[in-house]
Amino acid sequence: MTVYAYDEARCVLVAAWDTGIGLTASTIAKLPHASDRDEVLRLAAALTTLSRVVWRTYTHPVSAAESVELDSEGWRRQGERDAFAGVLANIRQPNLLQNGYMVQSYIMVEEAAHRVGRTLHNIGNQTICDLVVDD
Repeated sequence: MTVYAYDEARCVLVAAWDTGIGLTASTIAKLPHASDRDEVLRLAAALTTLSRVVWRTYTHPVSAAESVELDSEGWRRQGERDAFAGVLANIRQPNLLQNGYMVQSYIMVEEAAHRVGRTLHNIGNQTICDLVVDD
């Protein structure tokens, strides 16, 4: 599972993976020095959450559930898996606050992608958004 962090010294967003004998990391995006530290930390947390809920679909496959009937565990797991198709669109066009309300999804993968998108919206830098989507 990928974990994301903000390297403040280099002003970059990084992704890290545990190899079993240590961590390896890769730079995802160079950020402007004027970036809001708290928003970048929120982005790292939102990306880590998205990674965690996506990874869960592999560790908890539909095939391991007893049933895929409506409202069953298998049905819910299939909904999480089906949400993969919309992740990039949800990041690019997240549900935002409108008239004091925000639509939130009960599908963890979908909502995690919207949270990444909302944080990128707050950061307001299209280049960073593109680099995150590419990642």
